[in-house]
Amino acid sequence: MKSAAIFRFQALIGLMFVAAGMAKLAGADVMVRQFEVIGLGQWFRPIAGTLEIIGGLGLCVPRAAVFGAALLAVLVLGSTGAMISRVASTAAAGHLTGQPQVTSARYHDIGSQDQGIGAEDAVRPRSPLDI
Repeated sequence: MKSAAIFRFQALIGLMFVAAGMAKLAGADVMVRQFEVIGLGQWFRPIAGTLEIIGGLGLCVPRAAVFGAALLAVLVLGSTGAMISRVASTAAAGHLTGQPQVTSARYHDIGSQDQGIGAEDAVRPRSPLDI
């Protein structure tokens, strides 16, 4: 009974990786943006998607589960390393150029409204009650 529950959970995780891999191969907007943020480039997206599908299917087959898990672990660790490297290089470049790290206008607007400094320049979101 315990091993059947573990296998069901393992298969569910495998199917989630298959779905994520299919989204990468299909070019879903979320996945395209993810690879832009990570900095790996769009050429690596189909490769990662294919590896995720293979690893996810491996998790669904008991004899291949160890190999599927190992493949997915390498893929996840590699993408995590790429993300950390990207963040570190971006932070270092911002530090060297003197650019602020938070460049989103939304964060700037919220800060200016809270402090009362430059509140007239802040963009206030419109509500349905505004005419």
